[in-house]
Amino acid sequence: MSRMFARTAAAIALMMTAVACSAGSTGDAATPATDVVTVEPPNEANGTTSPATPADPGVTIDSVVTVDPGAPTDPAPATEATATSVADTVPVVTIEVEGTAVGGNSGGVGREQTQTLSESIRNQDGTCSGWDGPGDGGLWTLGLEVGASVEILDRDSGEQIGEGRITASAWTDVDPSDDEQWDCTFVFKGTVSKAVDAIKIKVADLNPWLALPDPTNAGQYVASVDTKIEISRLDSCTSHEAGRPVFDWGRAVGEFWADGVGALCFNGLIVSEVKRVCRPPDVASEYVVAVRSADDPTVVYEDASGQLLDASTLPADTKVIDDVATGRPC
Repeated sequence: MSRMFARTAAAIALMMTAVACSAGSTGDAATPATDVVTVEPPNEANGTTSPATPADPGVTIDSVVTVDPGAPTDPAPATEATATSVADTVPVVTIEVEGTAVGGNSGGVGREQTQTLSESIRNQDGTCSGWDGPGDGGLWTLGLEVGASVEILDRDSGEQIGEGRITASAWTDVDPSDDEQWDCTFVFKGTVSKAVDAIKIKVADLNPWLALPDPTNAGQYVASVDTKIEISRLDSCTSHEAGRPVFDWGRAVGEFWADGVGALCFNGLIVSEVKRVCRPPDVASEYVVAVRSADDPTVVYEDASGQLLDASTLPADTKVIDDVATGRPC
């Protein structure tokens, strides 16, 4: 036991001597300090990401980068800065657009004299404005007036591509004869971010209207102020008595749709359909263009020249189609 103890003590003394020599050498000024750091295990609490201590204690790590948890490491800010600088060098393209929205009117000047289903009102100062029309709780065309905001939308996607304003309005009698057919025209101007063949315009809080290139004004758009034509609004068309003979209806073509369609129903015809067509010259928006047979639409009962047949030759309950102009010209 004494021999084994002596050997062990000698070995320990030898190791202590080696360690002492090694420690003394690091203090030599002629020998540069070794760039060695102690590697601490990762500590999730303080956010460090230092690698774990190598399993082999004989491996020396020359340098360790300690990550400051408060310092950003994501290169996104540099990318965003680059993207911003690139965007700044690309000019924003805007294209000016101009057009008109055309609405129909029937009756006298001012709200009190306007036909209930008219799309717009003619004002004393020569301008036009929208209104609540039938007054059944809907906007009808309320908000359509000079100064109203206009959202310009892509026709297909509905995406807003620009904006503008209603800049002017006026009313005109488009019928050169003694008969009156009134159009209300609202001018809109704005800018869009891309050139398109067709757009939709949303005026104030109203539903969008389709605007197409105006065949009568190069470089401009034209939209129809589209309100719904509902025959059910006319008492003479909802109270038809079966078997009634057809009487001479006097005139439908050239009349505002509610008046013309009402006259047909009152005189025994059944209006089975109202077909919207482009607006011929000298015809106002929402006015009747033709009356045709519902059984054979090629047969015309009335056009701009008047009735083309004797009404008494038509059988009872004859059905007809009315062609009514939109605001968009042919």
